[in-house]
Amino acid sequence: MKFRIILLLTIVCIAVLSCKNKEINAELKIIDLSSFGSVNMIKEIDGKIYVLNSTGSSVYKFDGSSLSLFRDLEIRGRDFLLDFDIEGDKVYYSNTYDEVFVSSGSVIEDTIKVFNPDRIAIIDSLLYVTSRMPEDGDIYLKLIDIESGIEINRIRLNDTPESEMKFAQVAMAEDSGSLWLMNPFRSKLEKYNGDLNIISAFDLPCDYQYGNFDVHDEEIKIISSKDNYISILNINLKDGKDELKPVINSADIDIMTSCVSGKKTVIYDYISQSIIIL
Repeated sequence: MKFRIILLLTIVCIAVLSCKNKEINAELKIIDLSSFGSVNMIKEIDGKIYVLNSTGSSVYKFDGSSLSLFRDLEIRGRDFLLDFDIEGDKVYYSNTYDEVFVSSGSVIEDTIKVFNPDRIAIIDSLLYVTSRMPEDGDIYLKLIDIESGIEINRIRLNDTPESEMKFAQVAMAEDSGSLWLMNPFRSKLEKYNGDLNIISAFDLPCDYQYGNFDVHDEEIKIISSKDNYISILNINLKDGKDELKPVINSADIDIMTSCVSGKKTVIYDYISQSIIIL
């Protein structure tokens, strides 16, 4: 009798999970990116979602269910772009050659020399950039004046020396002229002012991995991963309460390339080379 009850409960659980997966799959929209090569960033800027094709040195704009070419940068021999940001008509691109390109079209108009750049954010014509690899054991957040190319300030993001680091471990997002940063070395979300002082911080559960995030209407949404299950962690900025919402079960999602916004989540499957819109 006990065995029958356990068997019945197991069957019911499988049926429920099966229905749940069908509901999730029914809502998915998938865009094939296999012709792109490397996709290093999907980012929401001013309510629009853009995709960085680093192999093709181009940026595409997401138009609800498809992608259209936004910028096609002419680069010869230096086409490994890491990140991008947009301010006005200017697009800024970080690359592995210690440079940040500036362009309002297809031609590079200016180059800012930045040692070891990775993630970038442009706020009030200032360049915020994180270290791609440890610099004598330290990972930095640097602040650079775009016009002069001079480094104004820098701070360490790690409290203990780091000997190894993968690309794109630190995520950033802008909120009303301030910079939010997901600091994996402290397991915190940290908010910085223009002097690179921390003015607010939230602890993150240590048993998850965290990727890109969005700050909108007094709420932070951050893509997280645990045991191959992708979830969205919602943090209320007023009371600090958090809630975890499961999204999809997959081991092939790059949470540091994927994008979450106030309206939708766009996740990147690096094995099938496609983006999934939820």
